[in-house]
Amino acid sequence: MIQDFEDTIIDTLKSVVNGSVKAYPQNPNKYFLQSAVGEVLVRYAGRSPKETDLAGALIRQEYIFEIVFVYRNLRGDKGVYTALNKAYETLQGAQVAESAKPLEFNDERFLDENNGVWQFGQKWKFINSEINTIKDGYSEV
Repeated sequence: MIQDFEDTIIDTLKSVVNGSVKAYPQNPNKYFLQSAVGEVLVRYAGRSPKETDLAGALIRQEYIFEIVFVYRNLRGDKGVYTALNKAYETLQGAQVAESAKPLEFNDERFLDENNGVWQFGQKWKFINSEINTIKDGYSEV
């Protein structure tokens, strides 16, 4: 399920931002920017329960995803500012799953600059409804 959510966000961004869009690298210590323009990296950051029905069978969980923008330019059509704005305009209110509420923008901030490579991050969240299997010794709900 987490992979599906991540893939949906990646696919949604691929059509609107300059540069490549992909999942956050498995080994971030070995990551380096390969694109001439920039890269957008998407990763799952965690979840927390928000609400459960009385029987405990339906749970609503808040999922958080982080998007890291790594760009060679700050301004202009191929700069990180443009990519940040396009991502915001595209993702705000977007649906990642039938059982989920729309994506909500949570946070955006400057992360780093190193030798002219700019990094910014955005955090997005949504609430997803899930069926929870309960074993109570009598029946399975």
